[in-house]
Amino acid sequence: MYPIGFIKKAHGIKGEIVFVHEEGAPPEVNDLLYVKSSRGDYEPIRIEAIRPNGKAGSGLFFVLFSGISNRSEAETLQDLVLFSPTEPLQRTDQNEEDESALIFGCEGYQLEDEASGISGYITGVMDNPAHPIFEVQLRAQLLLVPAVEAYIAEIDHDAQVVYAQGLDAFFGLED
Repeated sequence: MYPIGFIKKAHGIKGEIVFVHEEGAPPEVNDLLYVKSSRGDYEPIRIEAIRPNGKAGSGLFFVLFSGISNRSEAETLQDLVLFSPTEPLQRTDQNEEDESALIFGCEGYQLEDEASGISGYITGVMDNPAHPIFEVQLRAQLLLVPAVEAYIAEIDHDAQVVYAQGLDAFFGLED
């Protein structure tokens, strides 16, 4: 088992918690994770819903687990570490440098999130200690998009298009 983050606190009255993810990108809905019980064994827990808490790149997410339906139940999870059965991808410094150079070369590319209909142009790439952030000019506003797998599905350097996903979360448009 590999630690991926921890439960910071309960949020609201419907059983949501604030989850701090080590990598800044969330696990997927229906992912089966594990918490260590007081006996020392691992108990499964499934994600029913997950959404960013509104602070781009903070690694904080609101999570609702299956079987947790109120604040009292959520409070019993506070400070527990979540574990994944699969090892996170190991990155080398060379891989990070190569990937970083490719991301910083995206200025001027079009950014498309077909599912939400959000489209714009990358006007800049901010260097941030956690990860780069795309500055995307939409029609009427500037949107800051973390260059992480949770929001960036693919970068097509030949077509100069960045395919995004989940950007509706920044506008509260999700179901």
